[in-house]
Amino acid sequence: MEDLQASLTVMRKQILGCLIVSRLLRSVFAALFLLLLTGQEKLLAQQAVPGSAEPGRIEKRFEQPALPKSVMEPVVPEPAEQVKPEEAEKIKFTLSTVVIDGSTVYSENDLKPFYEDMLGKEISLADVYKIAEKITAKYGNDGYALSRAVVPAQRIREGIIKITVIEGFIDKVLIEGDAGGNADLIRAYADKIVGVKPLTANVLERYLLLANDLPGASVKSVIKPSEANHGASTLVFVTEYKPVGASASIDNRGSRTSGPLEETFGVSGNALLGLSEKTDLRFIRAGNNELRYWTLSHQEMLGSEGTKLSLSANRSRSTPGYNLKNLEMRSRGFTGEINLSHPFIRTRASSLSVHTALAYKNTLSQQLHETSSEDRLRVFKFGASYDYADPWGGSNLISADMHKGLNVMSATERGRDLLSRSLGRSDFLKFTADYTRTQPLWDQFSLLAGVTGQKSAHNLLAGEEFGFGGSSFGRAYDSSEITGDSGI
Repeated sequence: MEDLQASLTVMRKQILGCLIVSRLLRSVFAALFLLLLTGQEKLLAQQAVPGSAEPGRIEKRFEQPALPKSVMEPVVPEPAEQVKPEEAEKIKFTLSTVVIDGSTVYSENDLKPFYEDMLGKEISLADVYKIAEKITAKYGNDGYALSRAVVPAQRIREGIIKITVIEGFIDKVLIEGDAGGNADLIRAYADKIVGVKPLTANVLERYLLLANDLPGASVKSVIKPSEANHGASTLVFVTEYKPVGASASIDNRGSRTSGPLEETFGVSGNALLGLSEKTDLRFIRAGNNELRYWTLSHQEMLGSEGTKLSLSANRSRSTPGYNLKNLEMRSRGFTGEINLSHPFIRTRASSLSVHTALAYKNTLSQQLHETSSEDRLRVFKFGASYDYADPWGGSNLISADMHKGLNVMSATERGRDLLSRSLGRSDFLKFTADYTRTQPLWDQFSLLAGVTGQKSAHNLLAGEEFGFGGSSFGRAYDSSEITGDSGI
């Protein structure tokens, strides 16, 4: 009996010990579950934030894409054909030699193919004019649009014919109309044209188009014969100037979290200081002040070859609603950028520009009054864009850029807490490319098509990811509805 009681006592102690251990384990598992649940809630809260509401992505939706501008229309008029004598077909002789005077661009051997097969044969005076037309066409095809070959008055003796080449140039540029604050730079562009002999269409187009690129400027050209120099022309720049511009618009390209309607207000000042500078201010509001975005940009022209220095800064503040309202989400972002660009080629049919930039980006997001993400990016960018017109009447724009994240100026450290993407890097390397084509159809209608892509060598933070959706690509979706490190 005593042995039975002793056994029961031992069993009670074992059962009690098991219960204590069980309760301890349950408490530990409960604590771990609560901890995991809390972390999972934060993770789900972060994942639930759509790209259109993420700091760093907000700015992407307001970027204005560049469009191709090249056209095949010539800016230089074709030289008038020389009038042939009425009896040119009837005047016959045997051609022995052709003497070409005035050509500094081409040698005798370069021009000889235009008449070589006629030597020693009977030809008409009309054939001589055809030789001159072929020489003029060669100059024109090679870009010497103001140059021409003429048949001067002469007596034909022993079959010797003389053709004179007039290699055209501009001896004077007149500026008419109101050039405003662009007057000094337009004059500098004009001076680049004067005296270039023979003048090429590329030179004339370059500086005429650079003048039209100036803020608030509209420049048209008129070429007329010079009154002072034989073979020269006088170029007239007819200018117009718009000192101030303003705009306002409303659209429904917003998002569910910030309201579908966006209101945009902008104002710009063009060369108000007389330095061919431009300053733009733009403000965008969406929803009931759920999103506010300000951007200020300023550009200065450096020298007289089209080099441009641009400074810009933008700030965004967002308090998204819809399904994010209960998270009491708040975000803000700031981006400052300095950009330097230069047009190496600038003609009506094609343009090549190279640019480099340095960007300073800070973003911060809060949920339930606690910081949920914070990124600081310092990005160097280098790239080029090529704009060209094709024989089918279309205008094309190709651009490619290299982006390199830099660990300078307090940039976000790799692996730290509160990154917008847990594996994202601030010292990333990525490449982007875009292609856009505009094809005129009829009247005022045209077809616009494009493709964009990005390839990254590293995991990216939110602001540098590739996004699908928005006004440029995927208009049926909110901006940055889908994001990733690489995409097309």
